[in-house]
Amino acid sequence: MVQKKKTNKAASFPSHEFFIQNHGDIAVTAMVLFFIGLVFQPTNHLVSKVLFLNYNISTENVSSLQTRPHAFNYFVSGPLDWCNILYYALGCIVAHALVQEYLLDKLIKKSHLSKSKLSKFNESAQLGVFYVASLALLGYIFYLEQFPLSISFLWDEYPHKYHVLHQKLFFIVQIAYWIHIFPEIYFQKVRKEDMPQQITYSSLYLVFLTAGYFMNFSRLAMLLIAVHYACELLFHLARFLKIIEKEEISKLLFYMWAVCFVVGRLFTFVCAFLTFWLAFIYTPVCSAKYLKWCHS
Repeated sequence: MVQKKKTNKAASFPSHEFFIQNHGDIAVTAMVLFFIGLVFQPTNHLVSKVLFLNYNISTENVSSLQTRPHAFNYFVSGPLDWCNILYYALGCIVAHALVQEYLLDKLIKKSHLSKSKLSKFNESAQLGVFYVASLALLGYIFYLEQFPLSISFLWDEYPHKYHVLHQKLFFIVQIAYWIHIFPEIYFQKVRKEDMPQQITYSSLYLVFLTAGYFMNFSRLAMLLIAVHYACELLFHLARFLKIIEKEEISKLLFYMWAVCFVVGRLFTFVCAFLTFWLAFIYTPVCSAKYLKWCHS
């Protein structure tokens, strides 16, 4: 992503340059306005749907949850989740601006990069931070839910519509993050030749995560996204080191990424095949539950 040029002259309002220079502050202001809405009785109910996770359920009403090793509150998915997603997309814009201004801009000042390298530098750094945070949260969720102890966890107890707080929050933030990429393309003045690539992979992530969450394939989605993020983290770390001229280390990481990319794709194919074909076609219980969910 291309670093925006700083000028001494403030951009006039309203103008494209004004929104580009101040998009982080505008997003923060919008988020604060929602919090202020909690204070007033007429708006309290509506704003709470945006700020707080919806569809909380009691474990007492669901027999399958009473055997779980912990007594956390559980959530299901629903249309109101899009209110949370859009709100968290504003939060992602703010986080993106903070990482850019207080971390990446300071590193860029110490180097002399061309526009093409600068775009790749910012992209790899931003995605690297996001992948590390996502993998850390996924690791905690897997530990909390004791996944994956066996491959059958991908289809056991389907549909996987009951989520602990961290699991639901993970999907909300993930979908919000890939939505926020689209306005960031405008805010960061991404070069036209880089736009198709960023739009394509952001759209694919968005479709995959949305389908996995709302169609109740959350376990499969989390496992596959963890594998994919680990591979992509290696790639962006290697590219980041190459840009700052750490050639030897970057070359090793690129080899590691090439191996992990192939293994990761094979792993994805095997897990998807076992889940969608063997489990749901040849396992009567899973097949019946899937058909019941489709007609509900």
